Amino acid sequence: MTETLKGKKVLAEYAPDYAVSPGEILKEELEYRKIELADFAEQTKLSLSLINKIIEGEEPVTKNISKKFGKALGTSVALWDNLEMYYQLYKKNGGGCNGSGYR
Repeated sequence: MTETLKGKKVLAEYAPDYAVSPGEILKEELEYRKIELADFAEQTKLSLSLINKIIEGEEPVTKNISKKFGKALGTSVALWDNLEMYYQLYKKNGGGCNGSGYR
């Protein structure tokens, strides 16, 4: 969708009114694969406490953790990095949108 701004076309930025934390995605993925948290913690060499904090949204997924998640789950590192980046950006901007879904 384009809008006109002083005679110039600009793309409208879509901004959903919700964000999903990487921890929520991780929890769903582990449940789908029937992987126990303790087994995943052992596989990634991360503490069970840290895994739980990530799932609860209390700890971020760092670059190092993204690598471990990617290796353990067969996903790209970029997936976890991008989920974290967009989640943090959403939180920083106060969440939500302006009602129309666009900023």
